[in-house]
Amino acid sequence: MDMTLPLQSPPIQRAAASRGWRILIKTVCLLLGTAALFLLSRFNYLLFHGVAELSSVAVAITTFSIGWHTRHINRNHSFTLLAAAYLSIGVLDLFHTLSYKGMGVFPGTDTDVPTQFWIAARSLQAGAYLASGWLLGRNGPFKARNWMLGFSVAGLLLSLAIWPINVFPSCLTKAGLTPFKIGSEYLISATLAGSAWLYWRKRAGLDRGLINLMLASIGLAILSELTFTLYQDVYGLANCLGHLFKIGSVFLVYRALTLGSLRTPYQTLFRELSLSHQALDQELVQRRQIEQQLRAANCELDTFVRTVAHDLRSPLTVFISGTEVLRRQLRDHIPEDLDNMLLDIEQKGWQMAQLLEDLLQLARIGRMDQPAEKIVLAHIVSRVTRDLEEQILAVDTQVITGALPDLEAHPTLIYQLFSNLIGNAVRYAGGPNNPISVGGLRTENAVRFFVRDHGPGIPENEREKLGDVFFRGENAHNHPGSGIGLAIVQKITRYYRGHFWVAETPGGGATFWVELQEPT
Repeated sequence: MDMTLPLQSPPIQRAAASRGWRILIKTVCLLLGTAALFLLSRFNYLLFHGVAELSSVAVAITTFSIGWHTRHINRNHSFTLLAAAYLSIGVLDLFHTLSYKGMGVFPGTDTDVPTQFWIAARSLQAGAYLASGWLLGRNGPFKARNWMLGFSVAGLLLSLAIWPINVFPSCLTKAGLTPFKIGSEYLISATLAGSAWLYWRKRAGLDRGLINLMLASIGLAILSELTFTLYQDVYGLANCLGHLFKIGSVFLVYRALTLGSLRTPYQTLFRELSLSHQALDQELVQRRQIEQQLRAANCELDTFVRTVAHDLRSPLTVFISGTEVLRRQLRDHIPEDLDNMLLDIEQKGWQMAQLLEDLLQLARIGRMDQPAEKIVLAHIVSRVTRDLEEQILAVDTQVITGALPDLEAHPTLIYQLFSNLIGNAVRYAGGPNNPISVGGLRTENAVRFFVRDHGPGIPENEREKLGDVFFRGENAHNHPGSGIGLAIVQKITRYYRGHFWVAETPGGGATFWVELQEPT
């Protein structure tokens, strides 16, 4: 049994066949229409010219009408600009048609006037294509009325310069085409080629069908201009071919504007969104790579800090313990000032050990191995108070704990936060008449708590610097400390996307506030 499956399903095959038939019918109609117009030019050129030009004028006006009335939904400003220009281009082409040899509409004119109108219309068209290509892909403010007014004024001035003022350079004489006319055609062709290059360079922002139509339209317009550099007779074969190319160019730009303004404006929008999505994906990939590199660098830094801390701790422990033993054994045999010097060395060693521990804690924040869990803040504060009991008794103060909400967080980090806040208050503001209060509350989206003392307070100009590493205020120089405790509080607060600030306690002192966002 032959189990080979068809490559395409019958509905897809029928759709492809139907599309093929439509293309074939359109091609046959195009060839028949072109042949009919060519035969008409050989039979009655004036009639051919009238039909060809009036058809172009009708398409140009229709293009303007469609593009202008859809400018509010069309995100492609370059198409709106082309539509605004085609009103003036159509009017100039109409004047070219009515002034053509044998029409008799413009009295006292010869074959030069319609040629001048032709050059004026094509120059305006080339300028519009170039401006459209330059505007393609730009998303800034676009004032369509100003562009339309500019093209209208340009068309009016060109018309007046040709007739009746008659100051436009001559284009066709009895001797044939003038150098101005031929040079203008080449310049127009070069301008059109430049606009085609702009469209091709910015093709990523357009639908493929639209860009193909626009490039084909510009290509036919260039062929039309080059053909018009060759004719000597306004009824000649070269003139006929130029008009056929021009009809094709105008029809294609009409198709492009219709497709872009009516049929696929949202496809263009979705294409822009797709391009933006691709750019965003690339940016996300780059960010992930940077995050991976940063994570690797943090791991290396953490390893480095741990290694350095361990390497420093070992000799520092020997240094502290050796000084302590030396001082104890030589206490009765050395002068008092030397004993005090050894005591100072021992104390400095302990301060350095504490500094190393604080730096390690600061480095560990943000790289938590344990998951967040529901914790009771009152239990954390009670544990911190027990651990600081010796310091609390030394300054004869007390820690009063009020209501505290529960919190979803990492217990180790919250312990470090309260340990530094309460320890800081005990160290700098504790005393018999200066109790320390701890309390908190839950807001709509966060947990907020405070540690309040009644000590000397903190000057307002120092409050913003309290979270800086190694910063110590004026009132702190008489107390031991590393200047890292509040920096740890600041870093933990930022880890939870929170806020840390200091306010003045009523009656004197400082109140440290912390607001934390719970992990999602």
